[in-house]
Amino acid sequence: MGVRHILTVFLWIMGLVGALLLSSEPQQNRADRIGEAISRTRDVQFAEVRLDGALMRAHGAVGASYDELTRRSAAIRAAVEEARAAIELIGARTVGPDADGAPMNNDDLGGVAVDPEEGELPQVLFEDIADVIDAKRAHIDAFKSDHAIMRNSMAYVPTLIRETLALAREGAPEVAEQVDGDLRALWEEVLVFGQQGGDELAASIGRRARTLAAIEGLPAPLAGQLDLLQRHLDTLVDRRVAVDRRLQAYFGEHVQEPYREIQERLTQARTEALDEAHYRSNLRLVLIGLLVLLGAQGLWGMRRRALRLEEGLEARTLALEAANAELEAEVEARRRTENELAEALKKSRAATQAKADFLANMSHEIRTPMNGVVGMTTLLLDTEMDEEQMQYVSSIERSGTALLTVINDILDFSKIEAGRMDIESRPFDVHQVVRDVAGVLLPAAQGKDIRIESKVGEGAPQWVLGDAVRLRQILLNLAGNAVKFTREGKVSVEVAWRGEDMLEFTVADTGIGIPAEKLRYIFDAFSQADSSTTRRFGGTGLGLAICRRLAELMRGEIHVESQVGRGSRFRVSLPMAATAAPQAADTRKERPSDRVIEPVTDQVRVLLAEDNVINQRVATRLLEKLGCDVHSVDDGTGAVEQALSRDFDIIFMDCQMPRMDGYAATRTLRAQGYDRPIVAMTANAMPGDRERCLESGMDDYIPKPIPRGVLERVLRTWAPGVGMGAEPRGSNGVGRESGAGRSSRA
Repeated sequence: MGVRHILTVFLWIMGLVGALLLSSEPQQNRADRIGEAISRTRDVQFAEVRLDGALMRAHGAVGASYDELTRRSAAIRAAVEEARAAIELIGARTVGPDADGAPMNNDDLGGVAVDPEEGELPQVLFEDIADVIDAKRAHIDAFKSDHAIMRNSMAYVPTLIRETLALAREGAPEVAEQVDGDLRALWEEVLVFGQQGGDELAASIGRRARTLAAIEGLPAPLAGQLDLLQRHLDTLVDRRVAVDRRLQAYFGEHVQEPYREIQERLTQARTEALDEAHYRSNLRLVLIGLLVLLGAQGLWGMRRRALRLEEGLEARTLALEAANAELEAEVEARRRTENELAEALKKSRAATQAKADFLANMSHEIRTPMNGVVGMTTLLLDTEMDEEQMQYVSSIERSGTALLTVINDILDFSKIEAGRMDIESRPFDVHQVVRDVAGVLLPAAQGKDIRIESKVGEGAPQWVLGDAVRLRQILLNLAGNAVKFTREGKVSVEVAWRGEDMLEFTVADTGIGIPAEKLRYIFDAFSQADSSTTRRFGGTGLGLAICRRLAELMRGEIHVESQVGRGSRFRVSLPMAATAAPQAADTRKERPSDRVIEPVTDQVRVLLAEDNVINQRVATRLLEKLGCDVHSVDDGTGAVEQALSRDFDIIFMDCQMPRMDGYAATRTLRAQGYDRPIVAMTANAMPGDRERCLESGMDDYIPKPIPRGVLERVLRTWAPGVGMGAEPRGSNGVGRESGAGRSSRA
């Protein structure tokens, strides 16, 4: 072979290698990844805008609207993570052989800001955005807590003002004249302040509250009520200021400059990658043309070599086709996997919804007959009976109460899972709570010959700030379990002060104990230490799960120590600050003989819409005993006809009825200008049911079974001639809690 042929072959080989190395695919892929990073960064911007809007809607809404805010917060977190992953992918190794067959990396292809003189890397710049987003999410978490407290105060302060006006009117006329004007002005300022805020309104509210508190010679109940009103006004003002401060801090976080800079850098890098791809593509075309010329020039002397090369190329083509077929099969397999995952997610969501629907239906179907059992038992206890009959009826009442406890446990667990459980912070007597828990369980303990002890540790404050209802629920659950699982010995309930505003509650027993390997599972929902426990002692397995969730909601924790055969010790640590005792604490207790229902009003005209015959009879008799004139219908259509044709003072509306349900009936009445109070009396008691009733236009909500005291409260609140209802119909007043826009009586 001559020198010319050798040179031709050498040039042809070098041109072929150059054409292979100058593939534009790596740079094109890099440009696509940079484009994806730009899109993900914009997604973060859009998610931030949506989060801002959700925050403003949550701030402006009267009802619960934190679900959207939580979803938007999670969405922006996901958008940040996706953008961070897309930006990090820009610097990943790119597959493509060099002359030696080794993979090339960014140093070979040109990276984004790999030179120190070009400034920070995009992922470093993006961390500033991520830090600001994290700060905003932290502000949102703090905002929800402050806003929830402010909203609760906004709902409760008008009630306090109404009660204070009622107390003032029951006293001397000169006393009513002293406080009436300031209270009504305070009412209007509180409503405006809750929506608009402002230092002037806050100062005005404080002055009026102090002016009322400074009035001398007021009756003790009225003075105590004014003091309670002043404390709640202080809480409302403080929380409103805190909410405004959270909003100011949230919108004070700005990341426009990092957004602009990172997008400019990414856009510049994408342009450079595309230019490099075009340059390589053009150069490759030039080399391919040179190869064609060189091939044509040396074709006459390289026929045999060409044949061998064609054979090699054919084999390589077959290999590439096989690899392509394998890649297509892998893509198809991944597509099938994605479809299967999507279907599984759909089924999971459907199962979750089915579970929620089942719980709601189960609650409704159990509460409907339970209302008849509890109501009829209440009415029967008010009749004359001998001792044996009284024992039988009392047994029915205790059984109904036990079943209702199971139902309430399920509802509490559902509310906690849905994030609808609110925790209050009010002064309460913690010593009395501990004694009450021991007193409630004393009859059950005496029936088993078990001692019940309550102990308050040295230094433990008597009055603290916290949620007494939820604390009592935790202690009753723990102590009730202790009595249930103890055959002999004692059960003790103790409280101790651990300093730094921390109280520790201990419930100890000498019962059967819990195996060590089961301790880690006892706080899980629907779980018990032993499958035989349910058969021997009963229970749903929800009590300890609810205790743990409530303790966590109260920013505390719960621990357990136990030995089989020697008993268990549960410790609940809760942050509760010591506070001063309220000046007018009501220490009166209901006597056992106070079971007889006394009339609370004089012939209030009541329309009762209830399709269940037994529940209709129970509600009718309870209302008649409270002094009401009751007219009953069994569906929503009849309720609309009767309400528009006759004069009623208040309507009690069931929600699920034939022909027309309670929601549709209420909306129909409101659409025709009906302005009398409508109160939901329903077995729907799941999270969101109360809000649905208020949104349909109802003024209040009572879940079944219907407690006598709650029914009495509703009549005192909404019935004319009782409490605040004594004013003329149509007078200006406070809007309903639902925020539906229709004003009711003051």
